Amino acid sequence: MVFGVELEQKMFQPEPLPDIFGVWTEQEVAPYAADSFEVRPSGIFVDGRQVNTHYQWDGHVLEYTLGEQTYTYTFLADQLIRQRPAHYTSAFSRQALMLRHTL
Repeated sequence: MVFGVELEQKMFQPEPLPDIFGVWTEQEVAPYAADSFEVRPSGIFVDGRQVNTHYQWDGHVLEYTLGEQTYTYTFLADQLIRQRPAHYTSAFSRQALMLRHTL
C-alpha cells in the first residue's frame, strides 16, 4: 500500500513554476532599439540596475512595476509576451547564459 500513497502524493503535488531567471531581450526589432530586462531572485534589473525588488510570477504571468508603469508579460512557448504597456505586442526571449569555467 506504500506505493499507492506515494503515487497519490505525487499526483497532488503542484507542478514547479517555470524558471524565468535570466536576461530577456525583445525580439524582431533592431538590436539598438530592443528592450531588455533581467529577472533575478532579488528583483528586476534594467541596464544592470535594480529597478524593483518585488515582482509577481505565477508560472504564466510575470508582473512588475517600474516607476508608475506596470509591466505584464505572459509566458508562452519559452517566451515572455509583453501585454502591458500596450504600445505594441512584443516577444522577449531569454539570452543564453554563458558561464566561464576556471580551473
